Amino acid sequence: MSTITTEIFNQKLLEVVLAHNKEFAKGLMEYNHNQTFFEITNNSEHGDLTTNFAMMHAKSLRMNPIKLAEILVNGFEKDKKELFIKDIKIAGPGFLNLYLDESFWHQTLGYMKSNLVDYGFENIGNGSKVNVEYVSANPTGPLHIGHCRGAIIGDVIASLYDKMGFDVTREYYVNDAGGQIEQLVYSVESKYREKASINSNEKDVTYNGQYINDIASELFEKYQDSLFKKTNHNIIIKDCAINYILNLIKQDLNKVNIKHDIFFSEASLLANDAISKTIEYLKGKKYIYWGKLPLPKNQEDINLEQREQDIFASTMFGDDIDRAVSKEDGSHTYFASDIAYHQNKLSRGFSKLINIWGADHAGYVKRLQGAVSALSDGQAGVEVVLCQLVKLFRDNKPVKMSKRNNDYVTIGEVVNEVGSDPVRFMMLYRKSDAPLDFDFVKVCDKSKENPVFYVQYAYARIHSVIRNWNDENNYDFISNFNNLEIDFNMLNHIQEINLIKKMSYFPALLKNVVVTNDVHRIAYYLYELASDFHALWNLGNDNENMRFITNDDKKTLQRLSFIYLVSQIIERGLDILGVSYPERM
Repeated sequence: MSTITTEIFNQKLLEVVLAHNKEFAKGLMEYNHNQTFFEITNNSEHGDLTTNFAMMHAKSLRMNPIKLAEILVNGFEKDKKELFIKDIKIAGPGFLNLYLDESFWHQTLGYMKSNLVDYGFENIGNGSKVNVEYVSANPTGPLHIGHCRGAIIGDVIASLYDKMGFDVTREYYVNDAGGQIEQLVYSVESKYREKASINSNEKDVTYNGQYINDIASELFEKYQDSLFKKTNHNIIIKDCAINYILNLIKQDLNKVNIKHDIFFSEASLLANDAISKTIEYLKGKKYIYWGKLPLPKNQEDINLEQREQDIFASTMFGDDIDRAVSKEDGSHTYFASDIAYHQNKLSRGFSKLINIWGADHAGYVKRLQGAVSALSDGQAGVEVVLCQLVKLFRDNKPVKMSKRNNDYVTIGEVVNEVGSDPVRFMMLYRKSDAPLDFDFVKVCDKSKENPVFYVQYAYARIHSVIRNWNDENNYDFISNFNNLEIDFNMLNHIQEINLIKKMSYFPALLKNVVVTNDVHRIAYYLYELASDFHALWNLGNDNENMRFITNDDKKTLQRLSFIYLVSQIIERGLDILGVSYPERM
């Protein structure tokens, strides 16, 4: 094999399956072209690499999992020596475990060193256009900490796709039309009336944070009490409010290093009559029909009037029921606006759409995926990442809400207190659809219990070792790293091998995350990698022979090169997450 990485075992597995069943293997390669089948084991008793391929695919091949595993074993047996395999075992109901020679891991490190510039990043996108839409909070107030989680997840997905060869556009959908904007205008108007000593509105206002007062003050400073003499005063209030709030949003996003390429206006869809045109387009394709929706379940006996309306045939795409795209007064539903918006995305040439939404939109996913499939004749798809709520704590006690904004804590307030790095890393340190607790005290703790500190500390420790060696030898190790001839054959301790295993999984991890969008796995991986490094460091405290700098120059250069490669993987991972990697802490 010309390249020594764990990827060669995935290639070999596909070769074995191809020899057994060409059609199945062809379909597998088309469906899973970016997926890896083998994973690094955490327990050496289960081998170095393991796969559950036989259990996952035996049914499709109409085989017993053990029988399929035996076919895989026979296929690998032919190339055991070439693949550095010491032993192959079938475990349990069909796990395939590979036990590898230590020289495989030494050569893996050599491959990393020789390919360090691009290690981990593979051009699997080939320039295909991907639209990642994230945040998209209504511009009716500053971003609260709940928005922060989706913002960071979307930003990291976009960063990863960019590094893996996709042409990425980062987008924010500005919901600047509809009832909530009308309520925003009404709230600002009421505060303006108060400042201008004009008779106040009679209804209660919806929005009452400090920012409403600030917008009203800006308007009053410019117009004094003459605003209502202008026939377009509602438009003036709306434009002023949305611009002011969008500026607040951008400022808070900037504090966590989040940028967007496009802020797309929902109002522009109305101005261009895009919604009506999209509805007519889908009517022509028989995906929207004029009819009545069934009554809600358990309400069949209630005297409810069923009315005719435009309905999208969402059940054709796996949804529970069809979905209305028009209201009783003939206006369009929010869903209709979303269909038109995604048609606009498709018209801009995106082959893949990724949306980051709050978990409360879970019931909305199927209908949107159906709409995108209908619009593109099944040629494009939308993947939706759902984000659960964030709860704030201070030393295990719930945080009281903001006095300035009445009912929420803004992103800016959190970042100002703890910094961007802890916010970004910890928002990623749980699967997106699981609730997340964010503790102001714990994220600043300098201990193993604080993941972001532990990962950054591993990086800083490595650079500290290298600086110390440089000072003793009057040498610049990093500048000369590429020219060093290192074979790594003296790294044979079990903890060294385990750390190399973990490092070798980095490229497969990134490819898997592109498939799943589970960016939390990168944060987990970095914490585990840092933990393995710290364990190796601590081993040197008790065993002089395991220190990175020894009396043996050859061993020292191997170990310095080894840990420098660890630092480079940490650096790449943190860079994807948008977290800094300080060389001194």
